[in-house]
Amino acid sequence: MKTCMKLALLWGSLIWFGTPPQTAIAVDVPVTNGGFETNESIGGLLPSMFGDWDGDASVIVGAENGITPHGGSKMLKFNLTAFNSFGGTSADVITLVDLAPFSADIATGEAVVHAQAFFNRILGTSTTDTEFLVTISAFSGSPSSFPADSGSPLASGNNFIISDGDTSTWEAVDVNLLLPTATTYLALTISAPENISPSGLPELDGHYADDVTLLLSVRSALTPEPTAMIMFAAPMFIMFRRR
Repeated sequence: MKTCMKLALLWGSLIWFGTPPQTAIAVDVPVTNGGFETNESIGGLLPSMFGDWDGDASVIVGAENGITPHGGSKMLKFNLTAFNSFGGTSADVITLVDLAPFSADIATGEAVVHAQAFFNRILGTSTTDTEFLVTISAFSGSPSSFPADSGSPLASGNNFIISDGDTSTWEAVDVNLLLPTATTYLALTISAPENISPSGLPELDGHYADDVTLLLSVRSALTPEPTAMIMFAAPMFIMFRRR
């Protein structure tokens, strides 16, 4: 009897615990020049093609102001909070990412995209801005329509950090977004808002971003149904009861 009880408990434990729910496997979504190792002109227009960083005036630089890149030898430096001249209150740099290779995953309605970017800044003074922001927005259609459609995403998510001004450390900002099934591409935006001195001069004293990445995963629901567990477990308990 004790042996049967042990077998029943063992069988039940295997059903409940032996095959743990599988977690979603994240895959890399390529972000062109996410490490800013290739020089490109940034500033003037909203992007209208995949793989092009654009938006408010910024520049790709090497180590400066006591800050070394998070990875590689270069990083992005936010310069102005408007496309070409003074006037905005947030420096926004955007790239468009093609999600066509992941259309089957997105069609499940369970695809989640995870964005991460690293930020650093000089310590500055009491008027030095401290905030950094990451935004991911889902769109349907062609990237050429983004400049007209930028204010109307299918879905959007963001997260921010108030940075510490320690030039020896980079700080990460992470954000997740569940993708609508109609999503065909993403707009990935990294920002340096003027949260301390809006429209003040200098706009940004020394604010940097580096190593922007994306991951996509599909939420999994592979835990056995309770009904199935009962069906598998029942014979063992019946056998135990008969003994």
